[in-house]
Amino acid sequence: MPTTDAVDLTGRTPRGQAASGGGCLMVFSLPFLAVGPGIAWLVTTNPEGANAPLPVIYGFASLFSLAGLFVFISGLKASIRRYRNTRQRRAHPEQPWRADYAWDERGDRDRPFAKAVSGLVGMAFFALFLAPFNWFLWMERHPILIIVVGIFDLLLIAGVGFWLYDIGRSLKYGAGWIRYEKFPFFLGERLDVRLGCRGRLDRFEKVIVTVRFVRERQSTSRQGSSSTTLCRQHWAERLEFDPRVLRGASDLPVSIELPAGDYATRLSDTPARYWEVEMQGVAPGIDFESRFLVPVYARG
Repeated sequence: MPTTDAVDLTGRTPRGQAASGGGCLMVFSLPFLAVGPGIAWLVTTNPEGANAPLPVIYGFASLFSLAGLFVFISGLKASIRRYRNTRQRRAHPEQPWRADYAWDERGDRDRPFAKAVSGLVGMAFFALFLAPFNWFLWMERHPILIIVVGIFDLLLIAGVGFWLYDIGRSLKYGAGWIRYEKFPFFLGERLDVRLGCRGRLDRFEKVIVTVRFVRERQSTSRQGSSSTTLCRQHWAERLEFDPRVLRGASDLPVSIELPAGDYATRLSDTPARYWEVEMQGVAPGIDFESRFLVPVYARG
């Protein structure tokens, strides 16, 4: 039976595709882009005033420039996405999915190799950012700084652990995938998809599939100085498949009745709202898990 209880999904990354704010991001990136060359210019013109080896300072300055470049590119992509969405919305007002998200009408699949490379680059960047602080603490021990930097070092180690776990899962199960039986799906009608991964599904002790509707929401700190995007589930149906159903199966058909009402996908809104299908395979050692967005909209 479906549940309509509002449940906070902790530890979840927001999946909204908001196309606004691109210009603000590009402006925000400019100081970071300027700080890196500024630091490099200062130590080049006055190397005697540097209190650290020049390669360390140059590396630290490059991190500011790389961070600024990353933010600038993100803002540029958001601006391009906003322009594209506006054109699609005007050209096809009766088909909101065209302007909402870059859907593949056949389905979707995980990209474990790209995810692994992205995670490795992110951890390398974080490690480079922490390197000057660790070098400074090696030269001059300060108790408070040791605690603060030590916490970030532990976070980096934890990130490496999660990354290795994902690598192991990818090597064991390959890429998860979903295939839409039609495109798009409409509220009040049936959602029919097929799910799978590399190999047969009867190697799992059981497979749990959850279809849910998620609304993102902004949570502001008590001081009002920062806000965080949180994910909250507002509708869900959970299906469990035992080994008898999975015997000899290479994919898993899933069919549920979608609710009617205010549950339409709007990934380009802020805050966003969307449907997703989660597949979990329980097995000895490393479990399988994959989540996919699904195009569910209102007719008309």
